[in-house]
Amino acid sequence: MKAKFLSFLALSTVAFSLIIACNKENTIPTKSLNHKIKELHEQYSIQSSDSSSLNKLDNGRVKHLASADALGLVGFSSLFSTPVVGPFVTLWGAFGTSYFACSWCPILRNGQAINNSGSGSELQAAITRNEELVVNGNINPFNSIGQMHNKLMIEVAFNDEKLFTSDNKLSEFSKNYINNQYTSITEAEKQALTSMIEGEIPYLIGVVSHGDDNKLLTFLERNTEVSSLTKASITNTVNFVFSNELEENQVLNYLLDLEKIVAAETSISEGDKAVFLQYLAVFKYSYVFWDTLKDF
Repeated sequence: MKAKFLSFLALSTVAFSLIIACNKENTIPTKSLNHKIKELHEQYSIQSSDSSSLNKLDNGRVKHLASADALGLVGFSSLFSTPVVGPFVTLWGAFGTSYFACSWCPILRNGQAINNSGSGSELQAAITRNEELVVNGNINPFNSIGQMHNKLMIEVAFNDEKLFTSDNKLSEFSKNYINNQYTSITEAEKQALTSMIEGEIPYLIGVVSHGDDNKLLTFLERNTEVSSLTKASITNTVNFVFSNELEENQVLNYLLDLEKIVAAETSISEGDKAVFLQYLAVFKYSYVFWDTLKDF
């Protein structure tokens, strides 16, 4: 009886060991966020186009300005938690980034009022129509940041008034816009917001005025609340967009696919995920804005 029991125990041990071994073989290793992004890059590298229809100069400018906005958002998102005015400062930081980066934009630098012209209403309609292409369902809860960025560009940048004075202060027009639009905050808070925006302008100009895409990455260094791994992932996405000749629709599809990966990611903190998704929201909406504008 004892011998049979020992034999049964031995067989059971072997069977249990085999089950464990099989389970180990069937376990799929968890991929890191960077590995998932790398796989996405390989997919889009195959799709990369050398088509003669691709206007490299215009597309390069669109990518430069959209990435400037998105990276500016990351740089200023460390101010997001500032009571009451933080979100407004962050939004104006992203907006100001492309404004100062767009040294080639006569429509911005000379204060031409496209929104009051015949083509202005057509432009706004086209931007609104194209924005529908990047909503991406309910995947990104921060889409409103990208939408607010474009709203700010249309309502503030395209008018006959200068936005900033010669000594890089907010113009009376910009102050009036803040006063009239941000009715949910007090006068004292509006003054604090104005001071914070003006305090950031020299930093903005120092980063974007040279037209150097690599210098835009210094916005990431400013945000000490985001992990180095997430910063590396964001850097990889920027480098990929600039190093591949993708058609406009491919850039947007890439950003939407990346958004799905980040939204589902569990290996990064909720804070890092929020910043990454905010970055993508501004990137895709800003890209739509500048890509639409270049045809007007």
